[in-house]
Amino acid sequence: IPDWASIAPTLAYFPTALIADQTFAEIGLHYAAGLTVFIVGAALFALGFLGGGDVKLLGAAAIWTGWGLLLPYLFAVAIFGGVLSIVALTLRHRFFKFLHRFLPWTNPAKAPSVPYGLAIGLAAIILFPKLPGVVSAWTALTSS
Repeated sequence: IPDWASIAPTLAYFPTALIADQTFAEIGLHYAAGLTVFIVGAALFALGFLGGGDVKLLGAAAIWTGWGLLLPYLFAVAIFGGVLSIVALTLRHRFFKFLHRFLPWTNPAKAPSVPYGLAIGLAAIILFPKLPGVVSAWTALTSS
């Protein structure tokens, strides 16, 4: 996952929060949630459980969820990640050998990784309309 894919949402949250009339304390709590997820993710990366890009993207998304929606978000990531892992295991079966050329992560001969960024992004997209900053900013922009 490229750095810009994590940096852009991290930076985009601040103006969105200002439009949503969030206080600097609320904004700080959202960034604290992201930093906490990033630190825990970095520890899991060091242990070999997560990829570095996944950690950065999870931290960036956690900024948008804040503490209030962090657990539902992480639960959604886990569910989508589990489904993605099952799909990957299924596609690694020799019957789907033709896919290995187009989807390298389906090749069992390579390192058994799953493109978990898909699960991270899908969970964020699903929760996006429910995020308090997004709802408030949308209301502020459309009521003008």
